[in-house]
Amino acid sequence: LEEVSRRAKEEGCPPFDMVRGDVQALPFQTNSLDAIHSGAALHCWPKVQDGLTEVHRVLKPGGKFFATTFLWGLPNEVVNFSSNLNTGPPGRPGRPYRFFDNVELEFLMKSAGFAEVDVEVRERCAIIRCRKAEA
Repeated sequence: LEEVSRRAKEEGCPPFDMVRGDVQALPFQTNSLDAIHSGAALHCWPKVQDGLTEVHRVLKPGGKFFATTFLWGLPNEVVNFSSNLNTGPPGRPGRPYRFFDNVELEFLMKSAGFAEVDVEVRERCAIIRCRKAEA
């Protein structure tokens, strides 16, 4: 959060609140936020569908969700699967990263309840823009 604060100040952004939390249990009232951003993170969420449902819950009608994540096909030099898949304690598997394709991302967003979904593919990354329906 320090990096975001520093960059916001450098770029002259208006004041805004930042909160770090568990995406599956966001500490906000239902229909309370105008927008949520999740940068390069969906592939790390343990239960993507549950997290997206929670994001949808806390957004106000007409609220926007912006996210970026990685798509299938990253070269091994970028993601070392063997080190990422076995990072848990003995007897318990680690939590693997999850990668997507654009069709799956669109399906996940719509399944969470978003009315408008745009998934833009840029090489092996996706930029996701969603809007919750108006009341």
